[in-house]
Parts: sequence; structure tokens; C-alpha cells
Amino acid sequence: TVNDPALDKWREGMVDLLATNLDGVTGLRAIDSRTVLARWRESVKDGEAPDLKTAIEVARRSGARYAMVGSAVTSGAGMRLAADVYEVSNGVNLGQGQVEGSADSIFGLVDRLSIEALRAILRGPGQDIPTVSLASVTTTSLPALKAYLEGEALFRRSDFKAATAAYEQAVHADSTFALALARLAESYGWQESIVSELFVEFAERAGHHADRLPVREAALMRGFLALERGALEDIEPIRRIVLRYPDDVEAWYLLGDTYQHLGRQALIDRSEADKAFARAVQLDSSFTPAYIHLVDNAFERADSARATQLIATYARLAAGSSYDVAGRLALDLAFGDAASRARARVAMDTLQTQSLTTVGFSLWNPRFLRLQEEVFQVQRQRSDARPTAAIFLTLNLLSQGKLGSAIERMDDRMLPPGFTYAALYYSFAAGLPIPEAMLDRELTVEAAESLGALALGQGGSRLAIVFAGSYAADRARWADHERAVAWLRSQAQRSLGAGDSTTSRFMEGEALGLEGYRQWKEGHREEAARMLETAQRNATGHGPESGVNGLLRLWLGKLMLEMGRPRDAERYFASFYPDPLASFQLGKIYEELGDYAKARESYELFAIGWQDADPELQPRVVEARAAIQRLTSAIKE
Repeated sequence: TVNDPALDKWREGMVDLLATNLDGVTGLRAIDSRTVLARWRESVKDGEAPDLKTAIEVARRSGARYAMVGSAVTSGAGMRLAADVYEVSNGVNLGQGQVEGSADSIFGLVDRLSIEALRAILRGPGQDIPTVSLASVTTTSLPALKAYLEGEALFRRSDFKAATAAYEQAVHADSTFALALARLAESYGWQESIVSELFVEFAERAGHHADRLPVREAALMRGFLALERGALEDIEPIRRIVLRYPDDVEAWYLLGDTYQHLGRQALIDRSEADKAFARAVQLDSSFTPAYIHLVDNAFERADSARATQLIATYARLAAGSSYDVAGRLALDLAFGDAASRARARVAMDTLQTQSLTTVGFSLWNPRFLRLQEEVFQVQRQRSDARPTAAIFLTLNLLSQGKLGSAIERMDDRMLPPGFTYAALYYSFAAGLPIPEAMLDRELTVEAAESLGALALGQGGSRLAIVFAGSYAADRARWADHERAVAWLRSQAQRSLGAGDSTTSRFMEGEALGLEGYRQWKEGHREEAARMLETAQRNATGHGPESGVNGLLRLWLGKLMLEMGRPRDAERYFASFYPDPLASFQLGKIYEELGDYAKARESYELFAIGWQDADPELQPRVVEARAAIQRLTSAIKE
């Protein structure tokens, strides 16, 4: 409790500070403050001062053994903090502490109060109490701390733009404030993407100061930095975090985010991300960032009931946020009646360009590809459109089998230089009839090598060499293929020498993937499988890097089929869900395995997604529809 409106920020802020101070000391583990406050809000109305019984019940429902109940009051020109510590099981008061001093010395006051609380828990002043220093593990700047706490309140409501401003104030006041730096990175990630330069910059800056954090926060920071690196071997340590801190909202949110962004590459079903986000929401239903990917995944499955329910809940908690506006518009487009869709189309004209990306990303299910094309067309025509608008529009056309239109769009000046390599070769590898003359003209190792050398830090351009090297293998141009492998290996060593082990690992994975592809082409399937599996686990990441990993997964799926291993092939093709071409292949796999219901569903996704495909591609649609009819009869029988 507080006795002065000027102290109101400390009502919840003190919970965070004391939890940070006490966590990990002499074996204690603080219940995550979000979980505690969520239980508090369920039991106590805003503005009320509950009795002691209610307060202890909140602690019990949070899973705590001990409870602290305290107050912050003005005292002359200073502040007085007081706290009582209770045993939750029986309500016995274990002791109390009180400290007083200048409001400017809040860190010292909190440190002293923390020690008094520890004395009560450890049964008296005779114990050997370790030194607790809040300032050493968070920040020595009171303005930084206040701005950070303000940012946290805004972040949990998904007001990422305002949260960014608050975190920037915190970082400006203390450039070594690791927690604020990490949250600033996340805020930019939500506003732009996980591969945005600002996300990467502030994530790496946070990592430089992670050693200032207490044990739990340090573990979460390592997990956050692992997600930023995009390495699959880092997933298991993140899983261990939630086992160690099962009541930590942040830990479950981090696990969900990791599965969301790296799950396909790790061959982890999207439902695992949903489970982690759902657990975060269960612990704290008001932590709105955990809802955003849950909404994305409901759209991905075209689950109208789930999407409607999640968006309604999110709208109550984060009304007016960019993700709220985009979610409701996407809902009208995907599942609304004619009038709702008409209103949504009008609303698109006034929606911010970045929010159009959010709407478009909700519509990757084949049932919505026509609508998604409309959204990306509107976005591409904006004066403030970014290269992603041209990229997503081209990918949408390829997903619909509109190959001619997609090829025409590849002259779009907004497309990054390396994108053509990826789009053309991946389409060719997936079985689309790309003109050979175009492939020969565009996918040359010499041009890709020059492009990569000029733009080592630009993912799409740097990655062009792997697609050109792959095409060289398809044409048995082994000198060009070896040149691509050698270039990748030399750049991997160069990156390692510069201290960039992440890029080095990825480029070594690319090189091994090219070598494995050659083994396959030369008939050495077992060796090819071994090499490609290793390459696929190493060549992981976000953005353009995930495209390279997709190529390796595609190769492995096709190779497993050649080797008579449809169960293994299914894992790789399922990682592309709900891509229409992958669904077509899955239809064949499931039919071979005798799972007719899944086979029919997969063929249906393909037929819907390719309903407007180019005339020369329509025979595949006819084949899929015949399969649907055949399987429907088989299921009835």
C-alpha cells in the first residue's frame, strides 16, 4: 500500500524490485511478479485494501511458501518502507522490517528491507545473511528504473511504440541496463521484425551486460539471445528454464516465441508454441504479447472459433493497439460476411502500412490467399512501402500457382538483389516449371559470388551463392558447384575470425548442404542424407536464413521419399504447413500410409490454394480433386 499518489508507481514496482532482490538468495525462489499480480487482480478490486487473510490467500494461490505484505509512505522529506513476512501455510507472522530514508536512495532502502525480510525467513538475526544489492544487478539510475517500470506496463498492454519510448529513456539514463536493452529490442521486434537492425542491435547490447543480472534473469537473457541467434541447439536450454521456473510468465512466453520462430526448422509442431503461450496466459491473462502468436496460429489453421475468441479477449486487454486493429480487420476479411469484408477493404486504405503486414501475415492459409494478395497489393502501392511488401506479394503469387505473375514481379525494383535467387531456385526445386533460360541467366555462381562479397551483412544477398551453387549441381556444372562451396567455406572462416560464430556456423551448414546435395545427385543417398541432416540443423536462423533451411528440408523430404521412408518424409513436408505445394505432397504421403482423412485434408488445402493457378499448372489441381473424390469414397467405405 502507499499513502501518497506520488508513490503509486511503487505499489507494483516494489513487488518487482523485492522479487528481483530476493530471488536466488540462500535457495529462495521468488514467484514471478506477473503471476503474483495476476492472482492479486483476480482477488482484489482496484483501489481496495484487502485484509490480511485475502493477501495471504493470494500468495497461496500463487504457489508461495512465504508472503510479504508491506507499505510505502512519505515521511517528512523522505520515504519509509515497511514489510511483514508470513508463513503461508498457517498465517504465522515470521517477522517485520522497516527502513527509512531519502526517496532518492530507493536502492539502498530496498536492499535494507530485503535483508530484513531474509532475516525473518531465516528465523532471526543470527543467520549469515548474504549481501543483496539491487543496484548491482539492475541499474544504479533511479530515472532509468522509473522509465523501465513505465515501459513494462506499456509492453504488457502491447503498446509497443510507447513502450519503446520509455525503454529508450531508461537506456539513455543507463546504457548498461540489460533488462531495458532487451525489452527495447523486443519492442522493436514487435514493431518491425525479429530480423530488424534495431532488434539485433539492442539484443546484442543487452547481452554485453547480462553478467549484471541475477540468476533467473540471466538465464532468461541467455534464452532471449539464443532466440536472436537462431541456433537449434539452444532450444533445449530454454526448455530447462521453464522446468526450473514453472511459474514464470516470461519463461513460458520465451519458450513459445522460440518455438514460433524456430519450430519449423526444429521440426516441432506449431501446437507446441500454442501450449507455451497458453501457459503464459494461464499464469497471467493480462500479459497481452503472449496472445499475438496464438492469434496468428489460429488464422494459420483457419480456426474461426479460436481466432474470434482470442481476438475478443485481446481487444479487451489491448484495445486500440496496432495488433488489436489488425486482428479485427483480418478476422473480418477471413471469416466475415460480404458486408464485413467490404468494410474491411475500406478500412485497409486508412491502416498504417506496417499494420497491413500484420493483416497479411494472418492470411497464409490457402483458404485466404486471394484475400492476402489484395492486402499485399494495397501495401505495395503505398509510398512508404518497404521491400517486404514486394517480397510477400511475390511469395503469395507463387503460393497460388500464379507463376507467370510472380515471374513478372521479379523485375520489381524494390525486391532485394538476392531475393530472385531464392525465389527462382526454390520454385524450381519445388517442381514449378521455371524457364530454363531464365534459370541459366539468373542463377550464376559468378554473379552470386560478387553479390555476396559486396553485401556480406545483408542476408538475402549473402545467401544468393547457395542457390546458384545448388543450380550448378542440378546442371552437373561441378566446377561452379565447387566454387560455391569454397566461397562459403572461406567466408565462414572469415566470419569466425571476426568473432561471428553464428554466421560461421550457418555458412558451414550451407557448404555442407551443397556437398550433401552433390552426393545425392551422384547416387550416394545414405551419405547425402547424413550430410543434409547435419546441414539442416546448422543452417538455421530468421528471415532469409530460414529460406535456406527450407530448401534443405525440402531436399530431405524428397530424398526420404526416394529412400522409401515416407514417415520421415512426412516430418519434413509437414514443417511447411500450410504451404499448398507441401500439402499436395503430404496428400500423396498420407494416402500411401493409409491415413485417408489427413490425405484428403491435404489435397483440399492444395486445391483451394491453387484454384487460380496458371492454366499449365491446372492438371495438378485436377489430380488433387480426383484424389479428394477417391479418398472421400474410401473413407465412407
